[in-house]
Amino acid sequence: MQIDIIGFENANAVRLRDRLKSRGHTARVIPAEDLYLDLCEGRNIVVPYDTLPLPDVVVSLTSTDTVSAFEALQVLVDAGVPVINQAAALEKSANKFRTALALGEAGVRHPRVIQVCTQKALEEAARRVGFPLVIKAHDGSEGNTVFLVKQESELIRQFARMRRVYGMEITDRSPVLIQEFMAESVGRDKRVFVVGGVAVAGMERVAQPGEWRSNLSQGAYPHATVLTEEETAVAMRSVLALGLDFGVVDVMPVSGGPAVIEVNSGGDFVDIVAMSGIDIVEVLCRYIESKGGEGEWNPLAEELPLLDSTELEREVKFAWDRIARKAEELALQAKKEALSNVLKG
Repeated sequence: MQIDIIGFENANAVRLRDRLKSRGHTARVIPAEDLYLDLCEGRNIVVPYDTLPLPDVVVSLTSTDTVSAFEALQVLVDAGVPVINQAAALEKSANKFRTALALGEAGVRHPRVIQVCTQKALEEAARRVGFPLVIKAHDGSEGNTVFLVKQESELIRQFARMRRVYGMEITDRSPVLIQEFMAESVGRDKRVFVVGGVAVAGMERVAQPGEWRSNLSQGAYPHATVLTEEETAVAMRSVLALGLDFGVVDVMPVSGGPAVIEVNSGGDFVDIVAMSGIDIVEVLCRYIESKGGEGEWNPLAEELPLLDSTELEREVKFAWDRIARKAEELALQAKKEALSNVLKG
Protein backbone atom coordinates (compact mmCIF):
# COMPACT_ATOMS: atom_id res chain seq x y z
CA MET A 1 0.00 0.00 0.00
CA GLN A 2 0.93 3.65 -0.41
CA ILE A 3 0.59 5.21 3.04
CA ASP A 4 1.05 8.93 3.56
CA ILE A 5 1.76 10.34 7.01
CA ILE A 6 0.67 13.96 7.44
CA GLY A 7 2.79 15.64 10.06
CA PHE A 8 6.37 16.59 10.73
CA GLU A 9 9.49 14.45 10.55
CA ASN A 10 9.64 13.98 14.30
CA ALA A 11 10.33 10.77 16.20
CA ASN A 12 6.74 9.54 15.92
CA ALA A 13 6.46 10.06 12.17
CA VAL A 14 9.92 8.70 11.33
CA ARG A 15 9.44 5.52 13.36
CA LEU A 16 6.03 4.91 11.84
CA ARG A 17 7.25 5.57 8.28
CA ASP A 18 10.27 3.29 8.65
CA ARG A 19 8.24 0.47 10.19
CA LEU A 20 5.63 0.65 7.43
CA LYS A 21 8.42 0.40 4.87
CA SER A 22 9.87 -2.62 6.65
CA ARG A 23 6.44 -4.26 6.36
CA GLY A 24 6.50 -3.88 2.57
CA HIS A 25 4.55 -0.65 2.13
CA THR A 26 5.51 2.57 0.41
CA ALA A 27 5.39 5.29 3.03
CA ARG A 28 6.33 8.95 3.16
CA VAL A 29 5.91 11.90 5.51
CA ILE A 30 4.18 14.91 3.97
CA PRO A 31 4.75 18.12 5.96
CA ALA A 32 1.51 19.21 7.56
CA GLU A 33 1.74 22.72 6.13
CA ASP A 34 2.00 21.24 2.61
CA LEU A 35 -1.50 19.74 2.81
CA TYR A 36 -4.20 22.29 2.03
CA LEU A 37 -7.16 23.07 -0.23
CA ASP A 38 -6.94 25.16 -3.36
CA LEU A 39 -10.44 26.38 -4.23
CA CYS A 40 -9.98 26.94 -7.94
CA GLU A 41 -12.84 27.60 -10.37
CA GLY A 42 -15.38 25.68 -8.29
CA ARG A 43 -13.09 22.70 -7.69
CA ASN A 44 -11.63 21.55 -4.39
CA ILE A 45 -8.02 20.73 -5.23
CA VAL A 46 -6.11 18.96 -2.47
CA VAL A 47 -2.45 19.97 -2.58
CA PRO A 48 -0.09 18.07 -3.06
CA TYR A 49 -2.42 15.47 -4.60
CA ASP A 50 -2.90 17.61 -7.67
CA THR A 51 0.51 16.24 -8.73
CA LEU A 52 0.70 13.03 -6.67
CA PRO A 53 -1.54 9.95 -6.95
CA LEU A 54 -3.98 9.47 -4.09
CA PRO A 55 -2.62 7.15 -1.38
CA ASP A 56 -4.31 4.00 -0.12
CA VAL A 57 -4.36 5.33 3.46
CA VAL A 58 -3.61 8.67 5.08
CA VAL A 59 -2.45 8.83 8.69
CA SER A 60 -2.75 12.22 10.35
CA LEU A 61 -0.15 12.93 13.04
CA THR A 62 -1.36 16.51 13.27
CA SER A 63 -2.89 18.65 15.97
CA THR A 64 -3.37 22.30 16.80
CA ASP A 65 -0.67 23.57 14.46
CA THR A 66 -2.25 22.26 11.26
CA VAL A 67 -5.82 23.55 11.23
CA SER A 68 -5.39 24.50 7.55
CA ALA A 69 -5.09 20.79 6.72
CA PHE A 70 -8.42 19.79 8.28
CA GLU A 71 -10.60 20.72 5.29
CA ALA A 72 -8.18 18.97 2.93
CA LEU A 73 -8.40 15.79 4.99
CA GLN A 74 -12.19 15.87 4.73
CA VAL A 75 -12.04 16.17 0.94
CA LEU A 76 -9.78 13.11 0.88
CA VAL A 77 -12.38 11.22 2.91
CA ASP A 78 -15.08 12.30 0.46
CA ALA A 79 -12.86 10.95 -2.34
CA GLY A 80 -12.86 7.54 -0.68
CA VAL A 81 -9.41 7.62 0.94
CA PRO A 82 -9.30 6.05 4.42
CA VAL A 83 -8.07 8.82 6.73
CA ILE A 84 -6.96 7.80 10.20
CA ASN A 85 -7.94 10.60 12.56
CA GLN A 86 -10.43 12.48 10.46
CA ALA A 87 -10.98 16.23 10.39
CA ALA A 88 -14.01 16.40 12.70
CA ALA A 89 -12.17 14.47 15.42
CA LEU A 90 -9.04 16.57 14.96
CA GLU A 91 -11.04 19.78 15.33
CA LYS A 92 -12.56 18.57 18.60
CA SER A 93 -9.22 17.53 20.06
CA ALA A 94 -7.45 20.68 18.81
CA ASN A 95 -9.89 22.94 20.66
CA LYS A 96 -9.67 22.31 24.39
CA PHE A 97 -13.14 23.73 25.06
CA ARG A 98 -14.73 21.46 22.46
CA THR A 99 -12.76 18.60 24.00
CA ALA A 100 -14.25 19.43 27.40
CA LEU A 101 -17.76 19.53 25.90
CA ALA A 102 -17.32 16.13 24.26
CA LEU A 103 -15.90 14.58 27.43
CA GLY A 104 -18.75 15.98 29.51
CA GLU A 105 -21.35 14.56 27.13
CA ALA A 106 -19.64 11.16 27.39
CA GLY A 107 -19.70 11.26 31.19
CA VAL A 108 -15.92 11.55 31.51
CA ARG A 109 -14.71 13.40 34.57
CA HIS A 110 -12.88 16.58 33.60
CA PRO A 111 -11.89 19.75 35.47
CA ARG A 112 -14.50 22.50 35.42
CA VAL A 113 -13.90 24.82 32.44
CA ILE A 114 -15.23 28.25 31.46
CA GLN A 115 -14.41 29.89 28.13
CA VAL A 116 -14.13 33.69 28.11
CA CYS A 117 -13.02 36.40 25.68
CA THR A 118 -12.67 39.58 27.75
CA GLN A 119 -11.04 40.69 30.98
CA LYS A 120 -14.43 41.37 32.55
CA ALA A 121 -15.64 37.86 31.78
CA LEU A 122 -12.32 36.48 33.02
CA GLU A 123 -12.77 38.11 36.43
CA GLU A 124 -16.33 36.80 36.74
CA ALA A 125 -15.30 33.28 35.68
CA ALA A 126 -12.47 33.30 38.20
CA ARG A 127 -14.92 34.08 41.00
CA ARG A 128 -17.08 31.16 39.87
CA VAL A 129 -14.22 28.65 39.75
CA GLY A 130 -12.27 29.93 42.75
CA PHE A 131 -8.54 30.14 43.42
CA PRO A 132 -6.13 28.62 42.66
CA LEU A 133 -7.11 28.17 39.04
CA VAL A 134 -5.52 27.62 35.63
CA ILE A 135 -5.59 29.93 32.60
CA LYS A 136 -4.91 28.19 29.32
CA ALA A 137 -5.21 28.81 25.60
CA HIS A 138 -7.87 26.79 23.80
CA ASP A 139 -5.29 25.37 21.36
CA GLY A 140 -1.94 25.25 23.15
CA SER A 141 0.49 22.35 23.55
CA GLU A 142 3.42 21.20 25.72
CA GLY A 143 2.25 23.33 28.64
CA ASN A 144 3.62 26.52 27.07
CA THR A 145 0.32 28.39 27.24
CA VAL A 146 -0.89 27.14 30.62
CA PHE A 147 -0.53 29.36 33.68
CA LEU A 148 -1.31 28.77 37.34
CA VAL A 149 -3.04 31.62 39.17
CA LYS A 150 -2.69 31.09 42.91
CA GLN A 151 -4.66 34.13 44.08
CA GLU A 152 -6.83 36.92 42.73
CA SER A 153 -4.04 39.50 42.73
CA GLU A 154 -2.17 37.44 40.08
CA LEU A 155 -5.12 37.00 37.71
CA ILE A 156 -4.67 39.96 35.35
CA ARG A 157 -0.88 39.65 35.28
CA GLN A 158 -1.04 36.00 34.24
CA PHE A 159 -3.80 36.76 31.74
CA ALA A 160 -1.63 39.42 30.14
CA ARG A 161 1.34 37.06 30.17
CA MET A 162 -0.63 34.43 28.25
CA ARG A 163 -1.74 37.02 25.70
CA ARG A 164 1.88 38.05 25.16
CA VAL A 165 2.83 34.47 24.27
CA TYR A 166 0.59 34.93 21.21
CA GLY A 167 1.82 38.46 20.55
CA MET A 168 -1.50 39.94 21.67
CA GLU A 169 -2.62 42.81 23.86
CA ILE A 170 -4.71 42.12 26.93
CA THR A 171 -7.68 43.74 25.15
CA ASP A 172 -7.68 41.08 22.42
CA ARG A 173 -10.92 39.08 22.31
CA SER A 174 -9.71 35.63 21.26
CA PRO A 175 -11.03 32.95 23.65
CA VAL A 176 -9.13 31.63 26.66
CA LEU A 177 -10.09 28.99 29.19
CA ILE A 178 -10.42 29.22 32.96
CA GLN A 179 -10.01 25.74 34.43
CA GLU A 180 -10.40 24.25 37.87
CA PHE A 181 -7.08 23.43 39.53
CA MET A 182 -7.09 19.82 40.72
CA ALA A 183 -4.55 20.07 43.53
CA GLU A 184 -5.02 16.52 44.79
CA SER A 185 -2.65 15.00 42.23
CA VAL A 186 -0.77 18.07 41.06
CA GLY A 187 2.44 17.42 39.13
CA ARG A 188 1.62 13.79 38.46
CA ASP A 189 -0.48 12.07 35.81
CA LYS A 190 -0.59 9.04 33.54
CA ARG A 191 -0.36 9.26 29.75
CA VAL A 192 -2.25 6.50 27.91
CA PHE A 193 -1.98 5.58 24.22
CA VAL A 194 -5.25 4.35 22.68
CA VAL A 195 -5.68 2.98 19.15
CA GLY A 196 -8.70 1.35 17.57
CA GLY A 197 -10.65 1.58 20.82
CA VAL A 198 -7.99 -0.23 22.86
CA ALA A 199 -5.70 1.23 25.53
CA VAL A 200 -2.35 -0.21 24.44
CA ALA A 201 0.18 1.22 26.88
CA GLY A 202 0.86 4.01 29.34
CA MET A 203 3.44 5.75 31.46
CA GLU A 204 3.48 8.02 34.49
CA ARG A 205 4.80 11.59 34.34
CA VAL A 206 6.13 13.31 37.46
CA ALA A 207 6.96 17.02 37.55
CA GLN A 208 10.19 18.36 38.97
CA PRO A 209 10.08 19.78 42.51
CA GLY A 210 8.48 23.20 42.46
CA GLU A 211 6.81 22.64 39.07
CA TRP A 212 3.09 21.84 38.88
CA ARG A 213 2.96 20.91 35.17
CA SER A 214 3.67 17.27 34.33
CA ASN A 215 4.63 17.89 30.69
CA LEU A 216 7.96 16.33 29.73
CA SER A 217 8.60 19.52 27.76
CA GLN A 218 8.47 21.36 31.11
CA GLY A 219 11.08 19.12 32.72
CA ALA A 220 8.91 16.31 34.08
CA TYR A 221 10.27 12.76 34.20
CA PRO A 222 8.59 9.65 32.73
CA HIS A 223 8.21 6.42 34.69
CA ALA A 224 6.90 2.95 34.02
CA THR A 225 3.45 2.34 35.49
CA VAL A 226 0.60 -0.12 35.69
CA LEU A 227 -2.71 1.23 34.43
CA THR A 228 -5.81 0.45 36.46
CA GLU A 229 -9.01 -0.81 34.85
CA GLU A 230 -10.64 2.54 35.59
CA GLU A 231 -7.81 4.46 33.92
CA THR A 232 -7.84 2.34 30.76
CA ALA A 233 -11.63 2.53 30.58
CA VAL A 234 -11.76 6.33 30.89
CA ALA A 235 -8.95 6.75 28.35
CA MET A 236 -10.76 4.57 25.81
CA ARG A 237 -14.05 6.37 26.44
CA SER A 238 -12.35 9.74 25.92
CA VAL A 239 -10.84 8.83 22.55
CA LEU A 240 -14.21 7.40 21.46
CA ALA A 241 -16.00 10.59 22.58
CA LEU A 242 -13.80 12.66 20.26
CA GLY A 243 -14.10 10.22 17.36
CA LEU A 244 -10.35 9.62 17.15
CA ASP A 245 -8.85 6.46 15.68
CA PHE A 246 -5.90 6.90 18.00
CA GLY A 247 -4.79 9.42 20.57
CA VAL A 248 -2.92 10.11 23.78
CA VAL A 249 -4.96 10.71 26.92
CA ASP A 250 -3.62 12.40 30.06
CA VAL A 251 -5.33 10.91 33.10
CA MET A 252 -5.00 12.27 36.63
CA PRO A 253 -5.59 9.73 39.41
CA VAL A 254 -7.79 11.45 42.01
CA SER A 255 -10.30 10.32 44.60
CA GLY A 256 -13.70 9.49 43.18
CA GLY A 257 -12.22 8.12 39.97
CA PRO A 258 -9.65 9.26 37.40
CA ALA A 259 -10.10 12.61 35.67
CA VAL A 260 -9.04 13.30 32.09
CA ILE A 261 -6.99 16.47 31.75
CA GLU A 262 -6.15 16.37 28.05
CA VAL A 263 -6.69 14.34 24.87
CA ASN A 264 -4.15 14.78 22.06
CA SER A 265 -4.58 13.52 18.51
CA GLY A 266 -0.90 14.09 17.73
CA GLY A 267 0.56 13.33 21.13
CA ASP A 268 4.05 11.89 21.46
CA PHE A 269 4.04 8.13 21.98
CA VAL A 270 7.80 7.46 21.75
CA ASP A 271 8.32 7.99 25.48
CA ILE A 272 5.44 5.61 26.24
CA VAL A 273 7.21 2.97 24.15
CA ALA A 274 10.40 3.45 26.15
CA MET A 275 8.68 3.33 29.54
CA SER A 276 6.31 0.43 28.80
CA GLY A 277 8.39 -1.71 26.46
CA ILE A 278 5.31 -2.25 24.31
CA ASP A 279 5.82 -1.90 20.57
CA ILE A 280 3.18 0.76 19.97
CA VAL A 281 4.43 1.39 16.42
CA GLU A 282 3.78 -2.26 15.52
CA VAL A 283 0.25 -2.07 16.91
CA LEU A 284 -0.44 1.17 15.05
CA CYS A 285 0.83 -0.39 11.80
CA ARG A 286 -1.59 -3.29 12.20
CA TYR A 287 -4.45 -0.84 12.67
CA ILE A 288 -3.42 1.15 9.58
CA GLU A 289 -3.23 -2.02 7.51
CA SER A 290 -6.72 -3.06 8.61
CA LYS A 291 -8.08 0.31 7.46
CA GLY A 292 -6.43 -0.26 4.08
CA GLY A 293 -8.09 -3.66 3.72
CA GLU A 294 -5.10 -5.80 4.74
CA GLY A 295 -6.01 -7.99 7.70
CA GLU A 296 -8.48 -7.55 10.54
CA TRP A 297 -8.11 -5.35 13.58
CA ASN A 298 -8.21 -7.68 16.57
CA PRO A 299 -5.50 -6.56 19.01
CA LEU A 300 -6.87 -8.56 21.93
CA ALA A 301 -6.59 -11.87 20.05
CA GLU A 302 -2.95 -12.16 21.11
CA GLU A 303 -0.43 -10.62 23.48
CA LEU A 304 0.65 -7.08 22.69
CA PRO A 305 4.07 -7.06 20.96
CA LEU A 306 7.10 -6.17 23.06
CA LEU A 307 10.37 -4.61 21.98
CA ASP A 308 13.38 -6.90 22.17
CA SER A 309 16.14 -5.93 24.57
CA THR A 310 18.24 -4.13 21.94
CA GLU A 311 15.29 -2.09 20.65
CA LEU A 312 14.17 -1.24 24.18
CA GLU A 313 17.65 -0.09 25.16
CA ARG A 314 17.77 2.16 22.08
CA GLU A 315 14.36 3.69 22.82
CA VAL A 316 15.17 4.29 26.49
CA LYS A 317 18.42 6.00 25.53
CA PHE A 318 16.61 8.17 22.97
CA ALA A 319 13.98 9.17 25.53
CA TRP A 320 16.49 10.14 28.22
CA ASP A 321 18.78 11.94 25.78
CA ARG A 322 15.82 14.01 24.65
CA ILE A 323 14.83 14.77 28.24
CA ALA A 324 18.41 15.85 29.01
CA ARG A 325 18.41 18.23 26.05
CA LYS A 326 15.11 19.71 27.18
CA ALA A 327 16.49 20.19 30.71
CA GLU A 328 19.42 22.15 29.27
CA GLU A 329 17.03 24.31 27.23
CA LEU A 330 14.87 25.02 30.28
CA ALA A 331 17.92 25.91 32.39
CA LEU A 332 19.14 28.34 29.72
CA GLN A 333 15.68 29.86 29.42
CA ALA A 334 15.51 30.35 33.19
CA LYS A 335 18.88 32.14 33.17
CA LYS A 336 17.72 34.46 30.38
CA GLU A 337 14.50 35.27 32.23
CA ALA A 338 16.40 35.96 35.46
CA LEU A 339 18.82 38.29 33.64
CA SER A 340 15.93 40.05 31.96
CA ASN A 341 14.22 40.61 35.32
CA VAL A 342 17.45 42.06 36.77
CA LEU A 343 17.80 44.45 33.84
CA LYS A 344 14.16 45.52 34.15
CA GLY A 345 14.42 45.95 37.90
